[in-house]
Amino acid sequence: MVAIKRYLSDGVQRVLVPMWLEADRVADCRGEAGASVVWQDLHAAGEVSPTWVYSDRARGAGAQAMLYSSRSRPDLSHVVVFEPECLRLVGPVTDFIPPET
Repeated sequence: MVAIKRYLSDGVQRVLVPMWLEADRVADCRGEAGASVVWQDLHAAGEVSPTWVYSDRARGAGAQAMLYSSRSRPDLSHVVVFEPECLRLVGPVTDFIPPET
């Protein structure tokens, strides 16, 4: 929920797709504050997101995916996958029902 919280009021219907990441080369950017900034407003203003420096560097080094810390819960991590073939479906796709707020 942490990763999509800012989007839950947009009225878009979502599904949950349980997947397993099988990758040998994962860049670990957890704990690096610059990898976890809010980038959407910068992008909307035509600016380059500072987070892209991290992902560009990881891809350039051959990473298949990258871990980075959650802004609101630094004890949690997010993953961005550069090579989708590293993902394996592990369960049924289900409708996402947001919790009552």
